[in-house]
Amino acid sequence: MSQPSSSATNGEPEKCPLPSYTGGIILNSFDALIILMGTKTGQLIATTRRPGDPEKENLIVSGNIFCYEHSSSGIKRWTDSKNWSPSRVHENFLLYRELNKPYPAGEKKRARKKDARNAPRQGGLPRETAAAVAAVTAATGQSNDGTNNHDPLRPYIGSLVDSYDFKQKGGLVKRTIPLVYDGVPHHVVSYYSIEDALKPGTLTQPSQDVTLARLCFPDNKLINEQKFKFPIYQEY
Repeated sequence: MSQPSSSATNGEPEKCPLPSYTGGIILNSFDALIILMGTKTGQLIATTRRPGDPEKENLIVSGNIFCYEHSSSGIKRWTDSKNWSPSRVHENFLLYRELNKPYPAGEKKRARKKDARNAPRQGGLPRETAAAVAAVTAATGQSNDGTNNHDPLRPYIGSLVDSYDFKQKGGLVKRTIPLVYDGVPHHVVSYYSIEDALKPGTLTQPSQDVTLARLCFPDNKLINEQKFKFPIYQEY
């Protein structure tokens, strides 16, 4: 993990929209709340603006997590210039998978219908990653995040399986969630590759970061302020 540090030039703070957390992965709402609490307690840095085009290559990468407040940042819509599939709801999140090329807007409805008919398999993964999935399942009988699940990829990609032209090796997943702090809207955005998510020790869930989780544990007030459709206690 870690909290990125900001640098200064000629005494002026760096304006780069640093990620709030690096080397991490959000897998449940509790993870996202810890990130939000971290930005409010000063343990983590809040994202203050969208990345500019020259910055995106270095910032929109696996393991980076961004947390921003809508009003103070002026970010009405988070953009990153990646080609994404249509979103899918997964618990309290929206999930997107990176595509090889932009998806025609008029095709999205048809793709959703096709997606609903397809049962999860290997998620359009490169051979070596599909082999890693099989190894995890065979060795543990459960998914890589420790939950009993017949499809070990579901915690990472939800129902985004085979219906789109997904980017293979190194393709990103984007996981987003809206949160509220003292009535003020925020958003948390997590980027990760499936390869990194499946490789033990590569990415850290905020809830598994002992120091951060201890300092930024969400209180009942914050949890109750959220309008989660999927109860947080069923995730964590």
